[in-house]
Amino acid sequence: MEKGKSIYAIFAANDLIALGAIERLKERGIHVPQDVAVIGFDEIWLSRLPYPRLTTVRQLVYELCKEAVTMLLDLVDKGVRPSSKILEPQLVIRESC
Repeated sequence: MEKGKSIYAIFAANDLIALGAIERLKERGIHVPQDVAVIGFDEIWLSRLPYPRLTTVRQLVYELCKEAVTMLLDLVDKGVRPSSKILEPQLVIRESC
């Protein structure tokens, strides 16, 4: 933006960075989502507070931890090498997009 290039969306590595981006955009007079859409990652509780509320990607943290522990116990107790497992994240659409 400082080099005069237009951006249309920001996909931040986590919600805190996304919320910081929204604040910085507001300081510059750029409206979210009208001018720039913003998406975060993690769905922390703060993502539900500001206006516009943050669109984010929800990780299934409980399920992720449960699977990791199960795989670790299978390896330690039974010598079973863990296989890969995909846990689909969920897109939580709110006002920032």
